[in-house]
Amino acid sequence: MVHSPARHTNGHGHGLASEDDLQGYFDRYAGAVRHNFSRFESQLGRPAFEVFQQSFNERPVITTFLAIYAVLSVVPVLSFIGFSLFLTTTYTFLAFGGAFVVSVVSILFLGSILIPTLLLTLLFTALITSFLLSAFLAWRFWVLVRKEGPRGVGEWGGETKRRFARHHRREEVPAAARDAKEKVETEQQDVGRPDPVTHHENGIKGEGEGGGDSDTSSAVVIPSNRTSAYMPSSGTIFIPANEENRGRSVERKEGGTMETFYQVEAGSGDGGDGEYVGQEGKQEGGI
Repeated sequence: MVHSPARHTNGHGHGLASEDDLQGYFDRYAGAVRHNFSRFESQLGRPAFEVFQQSFNERPVITTFLAIYAVLSVVPVLSFIGFSLFLTTTYTFLAFGGAFVVSVVSILFLGSILIPTLLLTLLFTALITSFLLSAFLAWRFWVLVRKEGPRGVGEWGGETKRRFARHHRREEVPAAARDAKEKVETEQQDVGRPDPVTHHENGIKGEGEGGGDSDTSSAVVIPSNRTSAYMPSSGTIFIPANEENRGRSVERKEGGTMETFYQVEAGSGDGGDGEYVGQEGKQEGGI
């Protein structure tokens, strides 16, 4: 019959093993040790002792010499094994640590070269970009002045401004174009059908431009070789015919005259590519 070991509790409620429990643990461990020692004695110790005794009876001198040599060699052999393991572990740690330190130092050294190199590359990139941009603007200035004469200076200035203010203009143009279109449509509903148009050498302008108050709505073809201009004498509006001006509206008011220009689609006139068809809105006052 197996009895569960009795336990005592202290004031905090924790169980404490009794003396019987401690004695039982000790007996179990001692029994395990005796069992292992008995196995060692029966399987290794006793056979080795019997062999040694038999060898000593047959060859006492040699057996004695080998026994003394074995006993005296235990300490050097164990010392050799211990030092070998210690040195191997130490050298392995130093090797990995040294490799890590060398790697870090090498990376820092190469990084100290890379960062100034990248800064110099950035500087050279900015200089080269500025040189190419200046060369391109100078080339465009020469081309426009050669083609248009003094008027090419203004066209070059407008083209340069459009190139650098492209994003800002693209945000503003749709709202202005929408307002101009709504204004033209409202005025057309009041005045009725638009008047016929006559072809002009530098564009097409509405008829009835002679003077007095007139409401004119006419189609306009803008040649690609003309600059933005308003000519009070002829009432003609010229705008560069390029992709940036598609859908663009222009309002000019000079001397009591109001003209609204609104481009609506691509044209196919004799001016080549870049020609657009526009719509000229109401003219207030004489031209």
